[in-house]
Amino acid sequence: MDANDRYALTAAEWEAIKDLAHYTPPRGPKPDPDTVRPMLNGICWILGSGATWRDVPARFGPWRRVYARFRAYIKHGVFEAMQKKLHAAAFDNGQLKLDLAHMDGTYIRAHRHAAGAKKKRAKTLKPRKRSRRSDAPGEGLPPNST
Repeated sequence: MDANDRYALTAAEWEAIKDLAHYTPPRGPKPDPDTVRPMLNGICWILGSGATWRDVPARFGPWRRVYARFRAYIKHGVFEAMQKKLHAAAFDNGQLKLDLAHMDGTYIRAHRHAAGAKKKRAKTLKPRKRSRRSDAPGEGLPPNST
């Protein structure tokens, strides 16, 4: 593997997910089976390098097709299925130990009320006390001249 293949799938990784990577969309043109692995490597290259889609090297195929495959995989849950399959395989092989997994609470946002802060309550408006006679309704108005 040379520097250009830094983000490419290994043979073992490809064997583990190749049945899911050969996703066929319900409508539209069917992808060529020979382009599936190079395009998936192109997706890995983009996600690993942080480059823009237009910068996908030509060896992975046209950038618009690589992007279209990426969007189709997201839309139809192919990446989630790959992740579940790889997690299950790693767990079965003893490579994934859930007792070592933990979540750090510093990265989870919680509402301030979850920490015990007092909740703000809406102020209820009390009727204003009339201190002067002219504040009474109808008083202080000029008499009707009819």
